[in-house]
Amino acid sequence: MKKIILISIICLFISGILSAQILDDLSNDDFLSKDSIVEVKYQQKSAQKAMLYSALFPGAGQFYVNKKSIMAYVYPIIEISLWSVYISDFSKGDDVTKKYKKFADEHYDRARQTKVQNNFINHPSLANSIYSTNHFRLDDTNTQHFYEDIGKYNKYIFGWEDWYEKYVRDINGNNIECIWVFDGLDTLNPSDIVWIGNRPINPPEGYGANEYDSPDKASEMRKQYIQMRKNAEKHYSSADNMRFLLAANHLVSSIEAFRATNKYNRNALKTVSIQPTIETTVFNNQITPILSINCKF
Repeated sequence: MKKIILISIICLFISGILSAQILDDLSNDDFLSKDSIVEVKYQQKSAQKAMLYSALFPGAGQFYVNKKSIMAYVYPIIEISLWSVYISDFSKGDDVTKKYKKFADEHYDRARQTKVQNNFINHPSLANSIYSTNHFRLDDTNTQHFYEDIGKYNKYIFGWEDWYEKYVRDINGNNIECIWVFDGLDTLNPSDIVWIGNRPINPPEGYGANEYDSPDKASEMRKQYIQMRKNAEKHYSSADNMRFLLAANHLVSSIEAFRATNKYNRNALKTVSIQPTIETTVFNNQITPILSINCKF
């Protein structure tokens, strides 16, 4: 949006300067002065109108100046093409957004997240550490922040279905057990403690005693969800680029309409010419030379 606003301001600024320039140039032409002996008769085109038309719809100014100009049809084709890509990309972004939200609604559960994070907070190693209720602030409703946070921050990984099944053991249906891995415990400073991963509740055969899974690798569902969000952002980013190019097409077409108007008016004026010639005529039964002036316009 900022790019489009900036381009619009530049377009208006340039349009004002160029429009003033063409009026000044045309007013200084000798053959357009009030004292000119030749009355110029042609349909002069307005640079202001041409630029305004093209600013509103690219190519319209060129069509106003000269219907046979190829640019009167090139700019509309570009405009329609850019709009087509913009609508397509924006629609694809919306489609992927709906899919990743549906995926999250099916595989992410706040109840699991709350249950595990409470176990996390109450872990005896985390007394006076940075991990507290204030550390977890997941939205209570399905806001845009909610859908962003569950993929962006590791601390909200606990609600993903596959993570919960792999790292959590339910005890009596109420309490849970997790095997946490922390770094910084040996400093005896609670602020140095950092959660770095978990050991699976039922580790596979060959899993080492000191091995653990880091948060960014612990949930395939979360990885898939993050990729879906990236795909949506890719489509939206492409749509934003199309908006920028659309604004540029209006700007370029508007400036080119000025050039086309200037060229049209000057070419029309150049067709006006005064040519003195000596001819003969019969006057009083005698052949008499006369001076004549031919005017073409």
